[in-house]
Amino acid sequence: MKKLAAALIILFVLLTIAGCVDVKTKIKVNKDGSGTVEETVLMSTEMIQMLKQFVSGFADDSTNVEEFKLYNEGDIKNRAADFGDGVQFSSGKELQEDGREGYVAVYTFEDLNKLRFDQNPGSKMPEQMADAEVKEKEYITFSFSRNNDSEIIISMPPVSKEKEEDEEKDEEVDSSSDSLDTQDLSRLKFLMKDFNISLLIETDGYIIETNANYVDRSSVTLFDLNFNLLLDEPERLEALKKINPNDMQELKEVIKDVQGIRIETNDPVKIRFR
Repeated sequence: MKKLAAALIILFVLLTIAGCVDVKTKIKVNKDGSGTVEETVLMSTEMIQMLKQFVSGFADDSTNVEEFKLYNEGDIKNRAADFGDGVQFSSGKELQEDGREGYVAVYTFEDLNKLRFDQNPGSKMPEQMADAEVKEKEYITFSFSRNNDSEIIISMPPVSKEKEEDEEKDEEVDSSSDSLDTQDLSRLKFLMKDFNISLLIETDGYIIETNANYVDRSSVTLFDLNFNLLLDEPERLEALKKINPNDMQELKEVIKDVQGIRIETNDPVKIRFR
């Protein structure tokens, strides 16, 4: 099973970072610091069938391989613990729409101070793949206080010392590598088509003060990454080929100035609402 899990995680990470996956998260915060996390995860039916075939290819007489399913209520319920202490699974529903399949899951929390959000989309993988590799978490954390108004402070994941050392080593190494040829470029475009990931903070009131860049009445967008906007930029695709597919901070750095892509650059982000 470990061999299967290792192979699965390789394939899933590939599809997650460069595949037809749409991950939308909305965190709604009430005036008392309680709230909900709503996650919508969709993948093209074509990609899901590919994963099912990949999984079934490992089946033999001695191995009982569970069929790949993006929606697994048991997995989704267990994921509540990764959002922090006191977070509870509320509901889940399987989705099928416009040639895509997936789910919407809702979690509740009583104290925003205890909430954390792993921005790496690979954290949405089914548990049958989870034993293969322990990835470094990239938690966005929250601080909440209330006086006359409610205030949220959002802190982005820190850059680890190990990562900084790796980047310094990379600068010392010859960075020359083969460029993407036409076939590679076409393959990468196919895999990245319709890949989206976003995180929205919605307040139960109106925002009276914030340093956030992307504000719409009562909500703030921390990031909204639409990879379709990169398909006609071969230089950017070349840069994506070289990054760690599990590192969202590195990914955001590469694509932050692409027109139409929204990435919050302030850290911390402060929101005051009433």
